[in-house]
Amino acid sequence: MHNKAFIIDQQVVISGGRNIGDEYFGAKDDFLFADLDALMIGAVVPQVVSEFETYWQSEHAQPLGKLFRLQIKPQQLDQLRQQANHITGDPSAQHYVAAARELPFMQQLQQQQLAFVWARTEMVVDHPDKIRGVAKRHQLIMHQLQQAVGEPQRCLSIVSPYFVPTRAGVEALERYAAAGVQIQILTNALESTDVAVVHAGYARWRKRLLLAGIELFELQKISALAKRQERKARRQRLKGKDRFGSSASSLHAKTFATDQQRVFVGSFNFDPRSAQLNTELGFVIHSEQLGQQISNAFHQYLPDYAYKVVLKGHRLQWHERLGQRHIVYRTEPGVSIWRRLATRVLALLPIDWLL
Repeated sequence: MHNKAFIIDQQVVISGGRNIGDEYFGAKDDFLFADLDALMIGAVVPQVVSEFETYWQSEHAQPLGKLFRLQIKPQQLDQLRQQANHITGDPSAQHYVAAARELPFMQQLQQQQLAFVWARTEMVVDHPDKIRGVAKRHQLIMHQLQQAVGEPQRCLSIVSPYFVPTRAGVEALERYAAAGVQIQILTNALESTDVAVVHAGYARWRKRLLLAGIELFELQKISALAKRQERKARRQRLKGKDRFGSSASSLHAKTFATDQQRVFVGSFNFDPRSAQLNTELGFVIHSEQLGQQISNAFHQYLPDYAYKVVLKGHRLQWHERLGQRHIVYRTEPGVSIWRRLATRVLALLPIDWLL
């Protein structure tokens, strides 16, 4: 189960690619997952509540007490209380909470000043029977996505941390590109991915995608801007003023926009695991405003945070922009030769279906 949904009072839903853990909320200094969520209200919320109940009541969901014999002693509860008090009393935790409260988003939320984008929203979700391989076609997220999104006509922007297009996916993208669709893809660079074997499943297709005229961007582990921000954040933390800041980042957001009119936000990666093994949850938002924002982000912000992969002759290059400076790498930046060699070997293996 790869679904992610946070439901409050059956009135508000937060959903996207984010898991519940310190590294997904900027609460760790050594690593941060860059993620994307949608906060939704309105008619889509009861649909999410219903799907939660479908999973909760599924035969695949078992009470924890049925799996483990839980006998909690009073002294264990006392230990838990002591641990909780220790955590909440930790200066780092207090600084983090204070910093979170000062975020502009939190201020707007508390003052009821959040500006919603009103748009038709369709939920797409796998049925839990997918786990046993017996879900019907209309119960699968892939079929629902095709019905909700359709074929791109002008442009397609994809953001996926674990992008494994497979031969069928590459052929589909080539077909769109040949028909004049402008395609841009953002995924993790080898230096920023937390699963190198998945990167290998993408790397084997890079040249073919570039030859088709598709633009590829790979998120850096740490940019020059991030280094400056980290040094500043470190100084501020020494003063006890800040708890946000990470020395390394990895893309974890999953979204795509077609024709700047339809936007997908959810848990679905562009890989065989999401399509065939995991159960996934997402939303197709029919909004030109959001589609335009994603398209603009590729042009305005990505060059400062991601390498642009280009093909010179038969060799790949990674272009990095540092203000007015422009750096060209002829091997995958930020990683050792052994990591590069291991990825190349993995890319030769026919293991896409496992990734």
